[in-house]
Amino acid sequence: MPVDRQGSVIIENSADGKVYHIESKNEHIIIDDKSLPSIELKNNSNDSHFIIRPITAGRGFHWEKEISVKVLGNLTVSNKDGFLFVVNNIQLEMYL
Repeated sequence: MPVDRQGSVIIENSADGKVYHIESKNEHIIIDDKSLPSIELKNNSNDSHFIIRPITAGRGFHWEKEISVKVLGNLTVSNKDGFLFVVNNIQLEMYL
């Protein structure tokens, strides 16, 4: 979420074990030493998922902490106002 003002994230693909270290810089994201406006990470299997860390849980509460989350579907990572913005694109059937 943009309110978290997060500048870096680690995303792991369970299908192939690839780990992405993504950072925001100026109006772009940096991944594998490449500067891009955005990137889409595709999940080609219903049996695999992405693990995203760190994610802030309990924002504004006394138990606020950083966690890892497991998501199905595809991810779009972009830079919004100098910070990372991650969108989980998932089919309705997978969500329900």
